[in-house]
Amino acid sequence: MGSLKGKTVVITGASTGIGRAAAVLLGGRGARLVLAARNRERLEELCESLTSSGVECLPVPTDVADPEQVENLFNAAQEAFGHVEVLVNNAGIGLQARLLDTGYGQWNSVIGTNLTGAYLCCREAAQRMVECGRGGSIILVSSVAGWFSAPLHSAYCASKHGLTGFYKSIKRELRREGIRVWAIFPYRTDTEFFTTYENPPGRREMLHAEDVALSIVARAEGAAGRVWWLRVRNFMKRLLGLAGLPG
Repeated sequence: MGSLKGKTVVITGASTGIGRAAAVLLGGRGARLVLAARNRERLEELCESLTSSGVECLPVPTDVADPEQVENLFNAAQEAFGHVEVLVNNAGIGLQARLLDTGYGQWNSVIGTNLTGAYLCCREAAQRMVECGRGGSIILVSSVAGWFSAPLHSAYCASKHGLTGFYKSIKRELRREGIRVWAIFPYRTDTEFFTTYENPPGRREMLHAEDVALSIVARAEGAAGRVWWLRVRNFMKRLLGLAGLPG
């Protein structure tokens, strides 16, 4: 894809953490941003800040688990900026709980946001990219929990394992339409994600949101070499953190 200047990028889960960091970096590269999250106040504050620095930005409060709200998000993006070139599917929630303490509502909330939300957003984005005939990029922000499992995280791991299968399937399916599909499987990242955990990991053990956001930008720009370099860089930062050394 190359330069992102003037390209329209939809980012879900944009009000905090990785999504917010990605918005700042992508906006700095000239992308036109459509930012989605459930927290209207934070979303509008971020958009106001980005706009003041010269970034074209549209906030669209959205619950990605709601089909009508997702459709509205992409309608708003198309009306404001035209063709959507990039989707950063970042919205996600966690849950640390024993299986016996995991309620049906909690299960549905995690699966709805992390997996069904990805399906809804990717379907909308892909449909519009195919209709336009100009291709595009879809970037799924997953987790190492998409490859490995841990006790007390059954709902979260199920959602991320499901996302891995979803990614592998649509990556091959959409390639013929000129749509590139990427997935990122970050280690624990220092965001608000862990604020509800009884025993959150130490900050030294975690990546920063900007570390993951840089990987998102590299994929959006189609910079394969930089993608691999960032994988190695983030892996080394993780090892140094676990060893208690400065990263």
